[in-house]
Order: sequence, then structure tokens, then C-alpha cells
Amino acid sequence: MGAPAVRWSVLAVAAVAGAATSLPGPPGQRTASLAAAVILGAIASVVRSRSANRERPAPIEVRFPMDEVVVDLVPDGRALDGGALHVGRVIGGEPVSIDRLDGVLVVGRGALAAAVFAAVTAGLGATATADQELRVAHGADVVLPELACAPVATLPSGVAVAVLVGADGSRDGSVVLVPDLRSRPRRPCPTIEVTRYGCTLRSDPDEPVGMALAPVLPGLDPPAV
Repeated sequence: MGAPAVRWSVLAVAAVAGAATSLPGPPGQRTASLAAAVILGAIASVVRSRSANRERPAPIEVRFPMDEVVVDLVPDGRALDGGALHVGRVIGGEPVSIDRLDGVLVVGRGALAAAVFAAVTAGLGATATADQELRVAHGADVVLPELACAPVATLPSGVAVAVLVGADGSRDGSVVLVPDLRSRPRRPCPTIEVTRYGCTLRSDPDEPVGMALAPVLPGLDPPAV
């Protein structure tokens, strides 16, 4: 029962008790009725005071998604400065970059998760130098836009892997797509979680708090005229 209902119920009982004092009867009974009316009135005042002083819940802030960041899936051969891998923008428009040696984990299912993986992979390829090679493999059920690579039957469902390999065989960067956290690699790394509600960037897949991210996405070819 809410505070207003309790307050009105107590006031009603107090009114009945007060009216009883005017009825004929022994003096002790009228005195008891008057005391009960006073006590019930005080209780109603306390209930009203607590209800009036109760703070209203804080309003929920609603933020609309930002425009996606579009990248070219066909690098022009120019390597970016350093090993910074651009993965998108946070709320406010600030760009977000990750050290490519840390690797990037993309968690999600469907076309959007595959598109984020493809765009980050293209960005990884854009950081490559002449003596580095980008190798990409994916499961049979993963469709990667514009990335020319054959599916690998041995990869699990929903999994794709891109590795930037140096001339000496070293891993100079990587991007991994998994359908859920149960399939993630053992080594923790920056994680982009893709859901139907948007994308979240975490410094570690086990990090409880992340930041909303407008991820890089593949650019679409203009319609033929």
C-alpha cells in the first residue's frame, strides 16, 4: 500500500475515533477515544511528512547512437605511423586507437559483428610494412565483406582470425572474431562486444565496465549510374 493510501486510512480511523468522543458513554471511554484520535492523527502526519520528503528517482539519460566511422577495405599500400590501430569513436567523437601488438577481440554474431571484424582487419592491414603479410581465415558460416579469403573448415562456427605476420614469422598484430566469450582466446586483450543494442569497448573481456563505441565499418560502393 502506498503512503497516500496509508495516510488516508489512518485519517479515516482517527475521524471515527474522534466522532466516538461525542457519543454518550462512560467518561473513561470518551477519553480513550480522544487519545486514540490524537495518536492516529500524529501517525498520519508522519506518513505524510516521509512521503513528501522522499526524493524523486533521477531521470535516465538517453543518448542516441553516433554515426559510424567508415573505412576503406582496400588499403592503398601506405603504412600508418607507428602501430596504432583505429577501431572507432566514443561518445563525444574522440577517436579510439589500440596498439596492434595487443590484439583486438571482436565478440558477436551476425553481419554487424563480421563487418566490424572486417573493418578492423582492413585497418590492421593498412599498418603493414613491405615485409609484413596479413593472413585471414574464417569459418564456413562467416561472411566477410570484400575480404578475399577462403573459408577454413577446421575453424569453429562463427570464428575468424586475422594475423599480421612479420618477415621472421612474428605476430605483429591480430584481430579475432568469436561468437561469444566462451570461445575467446586465453590471452586477454582489448575487446569490442557487438550486440543488437550497439557496441561496447573494454580493455579486457572480463572488465565489468566498458565504453560505448561507434565502431569502424566497411564502406559501401556507390550505386552504379
